[in-house]
Order: sequence, then C-alpha cells, then structure tokens
Amino acid sequence: MLDKKGFTIIELAVVAGIFLLMIAILAPAAEMINARSRKTQCADNLRAISLGLYNYAADHGDRFPARFGDLHPEYVKDANAFNCPGTKKSGTPGDPEYTYITGLTVMSPASEIVAKDMAGNHNRPGGNNLMVGGSVAWEIK
Repeated sequence: MLDKKGFTIIELAVVAGIFLLMIAILAPAAEMINARSRKTQCADNLRAISLGLYNYAADHGDRFPARFGDLHPEYVKDANAFNCPGTKKSGTPGDPEYTYITGLTVMSPASEIVAKDMAGNHNRPGGNNLMVGGSVAWEIK
C-alpha cells in the first residue's frame, strides 16, 4: 500500500494556475470599480463646488465668481474639491482640474454648463458636467 505524504508538483501547478486565472479575471473588474469610484468622487467634488457657487452668488448679487479660485477658502473649504481623482496630477483652487465657464449667474438656464471635467480627466471618453441648476451629469464626448 502506498502512503502518500504531501502534494505532487502537478497538483501544486494546478492550484497555482487556478489562482493566477482568478487574479486575471478579477483584476479588470477591480480596475473598473476603482474607475467608477473616481468618477463618483469627481461628481461629488463638483456638487461641493456648486454649493460654493450658490453661496458666493448669494453674497455677490446673484453672480458667480470671475475665477474658480475665488471660492476657496470662504465658500469651498476643502481645497481637494478642485482636484479630480481621475488624474495623476493634483488640482488646486488656483489650478483646478475642471474647466470653469465664466459670466454665468444663478438666473442662467439651469441646463447651462458652469464647470466640467478637463479633457482626459478620467482616461476614457466623457466627463462630468456641472449645470447651473446644481445637477452633475456624465456626458460622453
């Protein structure tokens, strides 16, 4: 009678192959989840900026500021709100990672875009748009 102690090389190779296959299958799914998370955080940043825009407008005759940086620190306390997590660089209030459209007021059409992701912020087609009315929508460009 054979007394088998331990695993054979073939058995270990099969187990290792199964682990590698699982990693290969799960890695793209994990990256997709991370990309969605960055997209959602970016939209949340634009919502925080929207609140700052409306607070600024309440103090300045219903007009939005001439520059994005004018919102920080009084109206948008967190400087990270100007940083889109979908990029490798860090945006600041003076150099935000969002394009700001000047000359709008709270009386502008609600569907007018007041701020949006810069091209390439998410390494995929499209970006978040902040409307004057305060909504944020993903648009494929």
